[in-house]
Amino acid sequence: MITKQSVFKILDNSGGITGQCIGLYKKKKYNLKLGDHIVVSIKSAKLHKKIKKHEVKSAIIINTKKYINRVTEGVHLRFAQNGIVLVNNEQTPIGSRLTTVLPKELRHLNQMKLIAMAVGVI
Repeated sequence: MITKQSVFKILDNSGGITGQCIGLYKKKKYNLKLGDHIVVSIKSAKLHKKIKKHEVKSAIIINTKKYINRVTEGVHLRFAQNGIVLVNNEQTPIGSRLTTVLPKELRHLNQMKLIAMAVGVI
C-alpha cells in the first residue's frame, strides 16, 4: 500500500533518483494507486541536472509494487518498485524520456503524453 512518506524511484531523465511522498492532490484518503498526482520531496539527485536535492515537485505514480488486477484478461500485473514521473504545473513531464514500460491502465486515465514517451506498454 502506498501512503504518505512512501519512497519512490524517479523513472525519467529529469535528474532525480529517489523521492518521498509528502502530500497529494485532490484526494482525502492516503491510499494511493496508479495514476494519482502527489507532491514529492527529492531525496537524491544526479549532479548538473534540472532537478536538485531537497526540491519539492509534483509527480504521477506510474508503477506500483501492489498488483494491478485485470479482470477481463485474468492477469495480475506487478512491478519490482514504486515509480513516479515528475511533472510541472500543466501536468506535462519534466524529463524527455522514460526508462520503463507502462501499464495500459494509464491510457484510460488520459496520460497520453506519458504513453508516447514510454519504452513500451504492457
